[in-house]
Amino acid sequence: PHVCFILTCRTKSPLLDTIISRATCYYLGGGENTADYDETVYNQAVELLNVYAVSDEYEFLKKTAVFVKNKNLFRQTLKAMLPIVRDALILKSGGKDISDSNRQLAEKFCNTFTLKKIINLSEQLQILSDQAENSANHNLLITRFCSVLYSIKTGN
Repeated sequence: PHVCFILTCRTKSPLLDTIISRATCYYLGGGENTADYDETVYNQAVELLNVYAVSDEYEFLKKTAVFVKNKNLFRQTLKAMLPIVRDALILKSGGKDISDSNRQLAEKFCNTFTLKKIINLSEQLQILSDQAENSANHNLLITRFCSVLYSIKTGN
């Protein structure tokens, strides 16, 4: 009961899914942040956040349907959403140093949401991402994802 294993690696991709599902993962920074997702996942995250920022909940729900049969895509998309929302948070807080690839969407979030909502969104995405990594029930997690994001957007 008093044993703790600490595994270090640049990315989680070489680790078995059974290890990742039982681990708590932390990005410690330093060096280049090599993302555990590819361009397709990044594009999925951008599309989902675009729909979230400008469309109604029905369009958002339609975009999340792809996750029902693809647990890994959902997990990776959550991780890909985090830096985009964090860039929006930096911009909304008066910072300027953000990724050029995220700038347009981050500006859209700044114009659409209050600082409090962007902070809440960032926190909730991190919680959902952690839960997805720790093998929470996949279908319930997708439902919670939709519910939490809708609540943030509407202020309920």
